[in-house]
Amino acid sequence: MMKNKIIKNKKVIIEFLIILLISLLICNGFIRMHYTTDTYKIIDEGYANYAKNWSLKDGRIIMFALLSICNTLKLPIEIVNFVFTILGIFISCVSVMIIKNMIINIKEPKNKTTELYVLLLSYLLIFNFMYIEAIYFLEIIIISLSILLFVLATKCLIERKKHYFIYSTLLVIAGIISYQGTISFFMIFSIYMMVIRNKEADKILVKKFLTVMFITIIAVILDIIMVKIICSHIGMSQGRINLNNIYGNLLYIIYHFNTVIFYSCGLLKPYVFLGFLIAIITLSYLCFMGQTDKNNLINILFIPLFTIIASFSIFLATLSSFDCGRMYIILGGLPSMLLLYLYINNTISQGKNKIFVCIYLIAILWISINLVNFLFRINESRYKNILEKEYCNAVLEECNKNGYVLKEACIIPVSNYDDMIYFNQIKTKNKLTINEIKGFESAISGFNVATMQNLKEIKVTKEIYEKYLEQMSKGNKGINNTYIMYIDNVLVMPAFIW
Repeated sequence: MMKNKIIKNKKVIIEFLIILLISLLICNGFIRMHYTTDTYKIIDEGYANYAKNWSLKDGRIIMFALLSICNTLKLPIEIVNFVFTILGIFISCVSVMIIKNMIINIKEPKNKTTELYVLLLSYLLIFNFMYIEAIYFLEIIIISLSILLFVLATKCLIERKKHYFIYSTLLVIAGIISYQGTISFFMIFSIYMMVIRNKEADKILVKKFLTVMFITIIAVILDIIMVKIICSHIGMSQGRINLNNIYGNLLYIIYHFNTVIFYSCGLLKPYVFLGFLIAIITLSYLCFMGQTDKNNLINILFIPLFTIIASFSIFLATLSSFDCGRMYIILGGLPSMLLLYLYINNTISQGKNKIFVCIYLIAILWISINLVNFLFRINESRYKNILEKEYCNAVLEECNKNGYVLKEACIIPVSNYDDMIYFNQIKTKNKLTINEIKGFESAISGFNVATMQNLKEIKVTKEIYEKYLEQMSKGNKGINNTYIMYIDNVLVMPAFIW
């Protein structure tokens, strides 16, 4: 028995190392130094300023602590990016292995091929097209940690060992403190794991559903209280959560849900995600039709409906990051969830009929598309950084030609989105390809980093604002048609709030 346990542990370690190696290879472009809103501001303003004004203000205590350590040790941003990204990927792979073991504990694979199938689908529950955006930012380290804590909380609820409710609640609270935007992962994954067994009475499932909602509500309330206390202590206010506009937010969600469901936040080709969902649900219905027990037919609709509704539910309180892929990680894993449901409920193990072959082909295609998509999206993002540097240096060169003395800069907020925020050289439009020099949070910092300048940010004055609008009304498109202008010895930069 001891020998079998050692063999099993070796096998788990080998599997973990393989998926870790694959992840490091496909994410290599983000492990190497690249530039985001976060890194631009940290390089320009320092760890301490960013930790206080962004991480702490948003209640992300762990990120605040990590950046404070980096500041104390005076670590180069290149090292921090390297370490944070690798640690985030490592933690994510740990979550994948836990999910895979939770699945095979429900149904043991009959052969190595089937076990590999389960492993890859478990992998895509996290490392799907939506997760690319999470790895793009330094916050991948806390995003991955929050997901791991939510997976462990779900495991506690499923196993129902002594004090499971307390442990699960504490893990969810720790997870939401790590990163609030992933709370839907816990709601959806825990309900999914309860439904996937398909063996319990409806009353028990309802009770467990209410337990999950209760734990989620407790964690959210405590997090809101904590953020308010922190903001009060540091003399700042957070602008993300607004419970006074729930109805307005609901209408926005209804009118813009296609941005996520149809267009996949720009992280996948339009309608590909929706197409896979429709194909898998259709095949699932063909598999389960004729069964006397209708639970499978109900569940195969309930899982996607609940996943979509729960994914959007957090935006009732805030529309911040609505079109950001990192907010929909578990939604991106929905096709894998449905395929794993089919595996658990004996569909995959049946005879080699046409439906069986189609399901396997769809699964293989879904896995392949996600892995290849990672490489394309990451390469696009790195190319965007090159274009940002060229963009800034072209502006600097023109300023030098005209004898402009660059010492101060201000930002004029612009609300109407158009092609100004993307480069024409990159067709894909998402958070990875946005020109950060057009972002309200990173415009001046990005310009300073790209051109090695040290422009001091000042508030836009009424006089400068009126002069800028006057120039715009005359058809002046600014320096090199960038809408950046030099007014009263100040570099005026229009920037979008996203």
